[in-house]
Amino acid sequence: MGDFDLASLIYLLQSLQPIFGGIGSIFGALFQFLFLGFDLGTFFLGFI
Repeated sequence: MGDFDLASLIYLLQSLQPIFGGIGSIFGALFQFLFLGFDLGTFFLGFI
């Protein structure tokens, strides 16, 4: 691990960045659907 310098660490983080971005967008969409479901649930419960 002595030759694992800062440049290779930055390169590794940059190569992993699209993977983390995809995971974040998937979780963002799931949270949006979850909050939309809660909004629709309270909306329909208001009618009953």
